Amino acid sequence: MSALREGMSEFVAENPDRPLLHTEFGADAVPGYLSTKRKLWSEAYQAELFRATLDTVAEFSQVVGVFPFLYHDYPDLSKLVQRYWDGENLKGVVSYDRKRKRACDALRNVYAAYPA
Repeated sequence: MSALREGMSEFVAENPDRPLLHTEFGADAVPGYLSTKRKLWSEAYQAELFRATLDTVAEFSQVVGVFPFLYHDYPDLSKLVQRYWDGENLKGVVSYDRKRKRACDALRNVYAAYPA
């Protein structure tokens, strides 16, 4: 997250009065791949990436909102069929058939910690 923090710090230093909306961040996660070591493509990796990104973004008072990418997995013809993708975009916090991934709970927990 140091690259994100550094980039945001530079932007804020140059634009102290501009509000920021942090959008389209996330990671692919194969539904049901539950690595305890947060390996790439695992639900644990995706959930940790969301938590770390949101923790970093929260350090900047100029951030007025976030928009993680994306709600659910979907078929994506641009994704070549291979070991992980199988022709789908897997960045959703729920699977194509709407089963929650660990990232869904990670986002819920982070959002619940903020005052209404």
